[in-house]
Amino acid sequence: MRFGVLGAGGWGTALARLLANAGHQTTLWVRDPARVDVIARAGENEKYLPGVRLPLDRLTLTHDIAAAAHFNPPLTTVQQDTQRAGEMLVDNLLQLIAGEPVESALIEPRLVVRASCGGVSALPDRRP
Repeated sequence: MRFGVLGAGGWGTALARLLANAGHQTTLWVRDPARVDVIARAGENEKYLPGVRLPLDRLTLTHDIAAAAHFNPPLTTVQQDTQRAGEMLVDNLLQLIAGEPVESALIEPRLVVRASCGGVSALPDRRP
């Protein structure tokens, strides 16, 4: 079987390792692209699970959440507008530097429902 684990903290890394050691092809999504390289080079997640080797022959590391659409079943995900978040961060920083007040803002995430949670895309097409 193939599994995907979202989040490379201690729990996510341990779960991905357990699945991979059981012989399953497993993908572990890591939020920070730089952490993917660090974990891959070290062969372990030194930050959250130090000293525990990862079976990188059966465990794929990625930061590309768009790949979730290509799993079977495709994984439901939450998309964040990181481009907009970065723009707002810079704007707020410039306002703070200028001594101007800043306000908090919420950027609404978008739920991308796919077959993994029994969403609409999991239902057979019943059009006449």
